[in-house]
Amino acid sequence: VKFGWASQPVTTVFNMVLCNSNRSRTWALAVLVSLSVTPEISLANAKKSKGCKKHSSKASKSSNTAGLGYGLGPGDSIEFMREVPDTQELTHRLTLPNDYDPMGTPPPLMLYFHGWGGNHESCRDRCVVDAPKKGFVSVSMTGYGNTGWSSWNFAGSSSSPGPDGATCEEGAVDYCPYYGESQGCDCSQADNCWWTTCHDSVTQVLSILDEVQDEICIDLDRVWA
Repeated sequence: VKFGWASQPVTTVFNMVLCNSNRSRTWALAVLVSLSVTPEISLANAKKSKGCKKHSSKASKSSNTAGLGYGLGPGDSIEFMREVPDTQELTHRLTLPNDYDPMGTPPPLMLYFHGWGGNHESCRDRCVVDAPKKGFVSVSMTGYGNTGWSSWNFAGSSSSPGPDGATCEEGAVDYCPYYGESQGCDCSQADNCWWTTCHDSVTQVLSILDEVQDEICIDLDRVWA
């Protein structure tokens, strides 16, 4: 998955935030960078996903019984709910580009990660207006956590202290009680640096990404976050 300007593994999406001890909202930067990329590429050079063979933009709209995005046409958007076993069912949104054509050049994919406490709706027009206009398939996701506490588990966010000690500044608020057992956290083991879910966010994202690749036509060489 390409994070902004370079090709990086999915885990980078979480690890790059570790330096932000103020726990601010950081994901919007990745979205702005993603949408500045020109998605033009030749059909011959595109690496098609399995989904390119499954859907036609001319299909009539129906329920999702035939797979994610079945029956959606160019520019269409739909919410979908997914749950990794033993975690939490969450709502996400898929939006197709305005010129979506599974038989043509596969479009790039943009994965949106909201800031701490946000959800799939935090992306707003960036995902449902700007992205499809620029030729992107967009998937805006919701991280684990109760309403108002949705989050992404990354290195140090719920496993402090680490090999080099605490992962936050001295005196930071301990947010573990807002997650607790329902989010896989054992707060008796926590210091004051735990502030996200303890569920595996990488597994969650890879599960969604796998489904999108299987059901939606995208260029596998142009996946952005």
